[in-house]
Amino acid sequence: MAEAPHLKAAYECDSDDIVFLGVTFQDATESVRVFAEEYELPFLLILDNSGDVGHAYQVWGLPTSFYIRADGIVHYAVKGPMSKELIEPALEVMPEP
Repeated sequence: MAEAPHLKAAYECDSDDIVFLGVTFQDATESVRVFAEEYELPFLLILDNSGDVGHAYQVWGLPTSFYIRADGIVHYAVKGPMSKELIEPALEVMPEP
């Protein structure tokens, strides 16, 4: 996951104001644990073994990232790998609910 270091850096800058959640899609628990340790991810990773979360958000390709406002409305979505250039501007313009 090429975006893992960029997401970690964004979390470390903005974790007081923004909640970061990673959702894995049908991955083994041990694989997710190893991945989180390898990248030293400080945010919660949720296992979507059933695919229910992916279906609810209409995820058809991986990775897909969502910026969801505090009121639950999806503000922005990115299909494909995230980069620092995509993460930072999107976080800066997140509207208040």
